Amino acid sequence: MSDPKTPDIEPEETTSEETTTTDAPADEPSASDDSPSLAETPSAEGGQEDDPVVEHVVFPDFETDGTPSEASSINRVLDVRLTLSVELGRREMLVQDVLKVGQGSVVDLQKNASDPVDILVNGKLLARGEVVVVDECFGVRVTQLVDPVERVRRIA
Repeated sequence: MSDPKTPDIEPEETTSEETTTTDAPADEPSASDDSPSLAETPSAEGGQEDDPVVEHVVFPDFETDGTPSEASSINRVLDVRLTLSVELGRREMLVQDVLKVGQGSVVDLQKNASDPVDILVNGKLLARGEVVVVDECFGVRVTQLVDPVERVRRIA
C-alpha cells in the first residue's frame, strides 16, 4: 500500500544495451567487453537512484597545420608583468645575529665581488651577469643565460 501523498515510482533498471557506446576507438575497451563498466557495476547499496553514472568521454583532436594559431601565439602573454630581481648574494643567520644588525652593520654575503650576480624572474634563475653603473644608477650586464633545459629542471 502506498502513501497517497507520494506517487509510486519504480526504479529504472540499466541494461547493458543502454550503456554501450559505438564511438569508442578500437584500441580502447568498450562496454560490451567481459568486464563490467563502472555504469554497469552494481553498488554495495543495491544500485540506488543517487548513484553516479560514469560515461566514457571522447575529446576531439586539436587541428594542427604547423602554423601557430592565435591561441598558441606568444602575443597573448606579452603584457603579463614579471618581477625581475638581481641577487648579489645570500647569507643564513641565526635570529640572535639578525637582531644585532643595525645601522652601519656590514653583512658578509659570502660571495666575491668579481663573481657574477644572479638574475631572477619571478624568483627563478634566468641568467647571470655583472653589476654596472649607468648614469649614477646600478644596472646589470647579462653575461650568461641559464641553459633552457636547466631552467625547466629548476622550475619543476
